[in-house]
This record gives sequence, C-alpha cells and structure tokens, in this order.
Amino acid sequence: MIKIIEKEYEYTLQIDILLIDIKQAFDISPRHKMIETLQLQETTSKLVRLRRMVLEDSQAEEVIENYMTESFNVKVGVRI
Repeated sequence: MIKIIEKEYEYTLQIDILLIDIKQAFDISPRHKMIETLQLQETTSKLVRLRRMVLEDSQAEEVIENYMTESFNVKVGVRI
C-alpha cells in the first residue's frame, strides 16, 4: 500500500483507495445503508461503484458438521 501511495506522489497521479475492515462490527449492516453512508460522506463515485460491485449478487456457503450447504444470497454485512 505504501508503494502505491509513493508512486502517486512521484508521478503526481490521483489514486482512489478504498479500505474496508471486514473483521469488525459490520456483520449485520444493511448493504444499501453502507452505500448511502459512503455517498453522504462525499466518497468519490468511483469508490461507491467499486463497493457496490463487491456487495451485489454475493453468495456464500457454510460448512456444518462436515456438510456443505447449498449456496445462498448474502444481503447484509460485509463479509464475503
């Protein structure tokens, strides 16, 4: 990450970086609220689009007692 920032400075580029801590308390956050919050914080439209792409059409599977469940859609939280 530091190298990317150094290159941004060296070549006078504009680089958009979106860091998301997916290990924290966002497991039950409605995804549309996360997008709305990013927009309210005046996050660039490019980063909002990138985040939306990560959130849309997410699917997961779980292992329960050595049995893999069928895929299901994930509609809340940020863990993917």
